[in-house]
Amino acid sequence: MVLRANAKQGRAGALAGLAALCACAFAGQASAQSNPLRDALTTRRPAQERNFDAPLVAQYRPEAGPGFIVDRSEARGVYLKFDDQVEIWALRATPGPRGDIIYKNDVGDPMLRTTRLGGLTLFTDEQPQGVAAAPAGAAAPLKPPHVTGPSALLQVFAQASARVSRAAQRLIPFEAEEVPAGAEPFFADAANLTAAAVIAIASQDGGRARVARIARVRVTAGPGPNVALARETRPRPANPSAPDQLLQITVAPLQGLAGRPSSTRVISVISRR
Repeated sequence: MVLRANAKQGRAGALAGLAALCACAFAGQASAQSNPLRDALTTRRPAQERNFDAPLVAQYRPEAGPGFIVDRSEARGVYLKFDDQVEIWALRATPGPRGDIIYKNDVGDPMLRTTRLGGLTLFTDEQPQGVAAAPAGAAAPLKPPHVTGPSALLQVFAQASARVSRAAQRLIPFEAEEVPAGAEPFFADAANLTAAAVIAIASQDGGRARVARIARVRVTAGPGPNVALARETRPRPANPSAPDQLLQITVAPLQGLAGRPSSTRVISVISRR
C-alpha cells in the first residue's frame, strides 16, 4: 500500500498509475457515512488562547519585516504564516513572565509573545530580540494545499522529488504509505515542507554531503508528527558511498496543521547526522 513518485515520473506516468494507486494505497479508506478525519477537522470550537486583541484570524504588520497572519480559529492551536512564505507554522502556547504567553514552534523556538494588555511581539531569525506587531484587520483562515485524491497527491510527490533531486544532483524518490481518506492535503504539505528543508540544507556549506546519504523520503500516517532518519532496508549498490538512509516523515492527520512536522524540525534531524 505504497504511493511512490520520483523525478523521472511525469504526468502520463501519474495518470497511468492512478488505477493501481486507488486499488492499493487508498483502497477502502473512504466512507460517506463516517469519516473521523473530516469530522475532526470540520468541528469548530472556541479558541482557548487569550491576550489577543484582534479577530480570531488576523493580519499583522510588524515594525520591520514582512506581514503575517495569525489564525486562532481552531481550539487545537495557533497557526502563523508569513506573507512571503508558503509554510504554515503550528505553535504551542506556554506561560511566560508577568502573564505573557509565548508561542513556540515544534523545535521549541519562540515565534510570538502576547501580553496581558494585548500587545504582540514577533521573533524571527532576523529579529531574534523580537519586533512589535499590530493587527491590520481580519484575514481568511489558514488552510493546507488543496489536494484531493491519489492522482493529485502523486503529482505533488513527483514535484517534490524533482526539486530535491536537482538540489542533491541525484534521484531522491518520495513515497507515501497509509494515507487516510481526506488526509491528502496534510501529506502534500509534509512533502513540500520536507523538500524545502532538504533543499535548504543542500545549499549550505557541507550540506550536500548530508543530503547525499538520503536514499528516499517516505511520508506515513501515525499518532503524532515526527521526523526520523533510519537505515535504508532496501537492497543498495555495493558502493560504500551509496545513499543508506531513509528519511521518515510521520503525519497525524487528525491533528490538522499541527499534525505535520515543520521544515525546521526536518532540518534539525538531518543536520544532527
